[in-house]
Parts: sequence; C-alpha cells; structure tokens
Amino acid sequence: MIDPMNPELAAEIAAAVDALPAHVPIDTRDARRAFFSRPMPEGYAEELAAMLMTEPQATVAERGLGSHLVFRVGAAHFALTAAVVRSITLPPPLCRLPQYVDSPFLGLVSIAGEILPCCSLGRMLGIPESMGNAPGRRLVVLEERPGELWAFHADEVLSVAQGTEHPASEDAEMSADEAEHMDRADRDAASLPAEWRGTHFRTAEGTDAVVLDPARLFRVMAQAAA
Repeated sequence: MIDPMNPELAAEIAAAVDALPAHVPIDTRDARRAFFSRPMPEGYAEELAAMLMTEPQATVAERGLGSHLVFRVGAAHFALTAAVVRSITLPPPLCRLPQYVDSPFLGLVSIAGEILPCCSLGRMLGIPESMGNAPGRRLVVLEERPGELWAFHADEVLSVAQGTEHPASEDAEMSADEAEHMDRADRDAASLPAEWRGTHFRTAEGTDAVVLDPARLFRVMAQAAA
C-alpha cells in the first residue's frame, strides 16, 4: 500500500508531473474555420442535391400506421389507437348507481386506488355484449387527458398490433346474405349506427376491425355520465 505521507514518494510524483508537456491552448475559432473550410468529399454536392429533390416520406400518422388495441365486444371486433390506452386489467367490482339504470354509464370502478367512471361499449354502440365475469373479459382504462381516465369492458382483448387504417366499404348497408362475402370489419360496421362507421384497421396478420374514433368515444362517455 502506498503511503501518501511519504516525502520521497511525494517528490517523485511532483517531478513526474513537472515533466509532463505543457497544455497548449487551442483557438476554437481557428478550429471551426478549419472544419468548415475543408474541401467536400467527392460526389458530396451531387448526393446532397439528389436528397433535397427527393419527396419526403410520409410520417407514421400519414401512412396510417400505428399501434392499435384490437378487442372484441359481443361478436364485433374493434380497434382503438394505443395512444389513449392506459392499462388493461381483470374487471374489478363495479359500484352501480341507481340513477343510471339502462344507461351506457354503468357506474364506478376502483383501479390502483383511483375511482374511475365505467361505461358499456355495447350499449354505446347498440350491440350485445357479455355480462358478468366471462373468462376473457377485461377492463380497458383510457386516458383522455392527463388525469382524466375512463374505463369500459371488452369481452376479449385480442392484441396490440401494428397495421393500417383504410376507409370502410361503401357497401356496409348489405343484406345478411351479401354480408357473407364481406370482410369481418364490414360485417361488424353494418351492425353499428352510421356515426360509428368510419375507417377499418388491418393488422399485419390480416385481422380486420372497426376503428373507434377516440374523440367521439370520450364525448359519448361524458354525455352518458352527465
């Protein structure tokens, strides 16, 4: 072990330090000037011009790509942008409020100590849904704004997937026989009120679902709980 109080050692260290070359200050202005004055690599100007003339690629949102929560309510499959999904849990006990009988607003649930309003997506969309504690049933918690949370029951959560959004078929108003030749999303959309039919979501695996507009969803939930 080295004794830091050893005078001979201290003298050796001081001599070694004195022998080091002196620091030569650098004028950063000269360094910057030299950097930007250096000649361009061969072909650099042509490559830069070609890049500037290229059409910019569409953003993820513009291409319609993005993660969506794909889930089932009743027999219908839906997709909701994952940007508004806060959590997915097993359904906790529901505190029903008597003044909201037969309303899309079911009552209140407690999640991690927070009391959240809970709505029935089936009643909002006018479609049947499972009741009680079916094996795959889950509570989906949505965040409209920081601190503003809503919840609804999904009969089954299928995946969180990447995919594309595309317009709904113009033939959503088909007969039951014609609907056999439609994709799942078109058949599901045919059972919804017109205001909920907009776009469809297709995962990379080819699963189709009706896209729910989160702004409309939050607005209808707020109206139901008013």
